[in-house]
Amino acid sequence: MTLPPAPARSGLALFAAIACGGFFAFGQDDKAAEKAAPPAAATPAPPEKAAEEPDPFAVPDGNVEDLFRYIDELPGKRPKARTYSESIEYQRKLGQALVKAAEKIVAAKPAREQLRKALEIKLAALAGLCRIGDKDAVEKLEALPGELEKAGLDDLVRRARNALLTTRVSGLRIAPPEERDRLVAEVKAFLGEGRLHAEDVRLAMGTAQALEYSNKEMAADLFRNFGEMFVKSGDKLLADQGEKMKGAARRITLEGKRMPLEGETLDGQRLDWEKYRGKVVLVDFWATWCGPCLAEIPNIEKYYEAYHDRGFDVISISVDRDRQALVEYVEDHDHPWLVLWDGAAKEAKDLKSMSTYYGVFRIPTLVLIGADGKVAALNPRGAQLGEQLARLLGPLPEEETQDQQKAREEPAGSRGG
Repeated sequence: MTLPPAPARSGLALFAAIACGGFFAFGQDDKAAEKAAPPAAATPAPPEKAAEEPDPFAVPDGNVEDLFRYIDELPGKRPKARTYSESIEYQRKLGQALVKAAEKIVAAKPAREQLRKALEIKLAALAGLCRIGDKDAVEKLEALPGELEKAGLDDLVRRARNALLTTRVSGLRIAPPEERDRLVAEVKAFLGEGRLHAEDVRLAMGTAQALEYSNKEMAADLFRNFGEMFVKSGDKLLADQGEKMKGAARRITLEGKRMPLEGETLDGQRLDWEKYRGKVVLVDFWATWCGPCLAEIPNIEKYYEAYHDRGFDVISISVDRDRQALVEYVEDHDHPWLVLWDGAAKEAKDLKSMSTYYGVFRIPTLVLIGADGKVAALNPRGAQLGEQLARLLGPLPEEETQDQQKAREEPAGSRGG
């Protein structure tokens, strides 16, 4: 069976989807396409030379309408295998074809709206190519603001500058301190120039997140700074993202601090945080649609069973937007710990959204709180959770036995002294 081609969409939306890894479909059932072997013959006829298929990414000549039609038909040019290297190669070829087609449209001196659409496609394609490491695309993207300015498309000039900064920010994590500080200053100046837009959220987030693990204090300062900018933007959606950035600054500096919690279960019961005083508590931000979140749950269950009697508990906070999806999940999975629905905060004026208050942009996000009420570890996943629990509550009996057995098996005198 071969999957049907996806419906046509503009090259701009197409490449944006592909560059984010969300648009792949592949042929299946290659055996159905195999031809039966020809019957044996004394003098077999020479095999017919298979007609070479045209390169789907060879941009044709034609008028402006033909080129836009070619761009809209590109969703059908998909690979037949799903491997990482092949998908990256597909994105590269597709992006390059979009750029070339857009450049041909521009060279044909189209009407202004057609020119704008072509340059939007070129911008989106170059930005996507930069994200997959195409060096030639970086050079073209650097030249694009001048081309857009010459065309009088000032709003696209800003978007092109945003794309350039976003590309440079991708290497911020390993940049030398001087280069890092210079680029951060450029991002701050750019975001502070005037009215903020939706694409600016990605730039701000990418800048702060790039430093989250190498320079936590600097990252927290950026989250706070950028958060205030977006909160004051006058746009509700951007302001919501700004509050979340301020929350991220709060979250990444939680270690050694208390973590106030509030929330509501699906049946309307409020969290009594005081009941957990003196316990080691894992707070798990997750969603029913999140594969890595669901994959982590058996690990949490394992340690819950092992350490619950010693004072370990779990509070999971679902960030599902679809309440019914969470209801059905909870009905099918009888977890022994408390499950809160973060969406209840939208309906209750006296309730904070914990995912916003702690700036949860990625899930699962885990926070381990010690018996003293202070955060002991951020994101202890897999075996790290067991290591942290052993540190806070002591090793499990079988682990004690293994240590003792190892000590007994060591040759005499091997421990020194």
